[in-house]
Amino acid sequence: MYKVKKIKWNMFVTLIIGLAFLLCMQTISLAAMGDEYTQPQPDIKITSIAFSNDNPDEDEEITISATVWNNGTMNITNASVTFSYDMITIEQIANLSIGAKKNITVNTTWKAVKWGHNISVMLSVDGIPVKDSIHTFLF
Repeated sequence: MYKVKKIKWNMFVTLIIGLAFLLCMQTISLAAMGDEYTQPQPDIKITSIAFSNDNPDEDEEITISATVWNNGTMNITNASVTFSYDMITIEQIANLSIGAKKNITVNTTWKAVKWGHNISVMLSVDGIPVKDSIHTFLF
């Protein structure tokens, strides 16, 4: 009879230790996920980029337009679009607000420079680049 009680006690202790271990592991794995788990990326993207002239002369001012679509169910504030050439910022348009299921178009002007250049447009929210939001064109 003593052995039966001892086995039940050992099973109970093993069960408690196992549950405590599983709880600790769950807490550790959630903590390891960090902000990426609790704050998913907004559902926002650049849907089109247009140039007023695809073949400008040197020193000709052209307009570069980017349309941004918010496919999410919540309004987005503090978005920004950065236009650059050869990693030199042309202009950053900040503090943009985009309603849910809405789009906006932002424009900048650039004085064309001789030879080929990479024109890039990048989208960010709260200063964090949105995944897959950098679009580059050889111009």
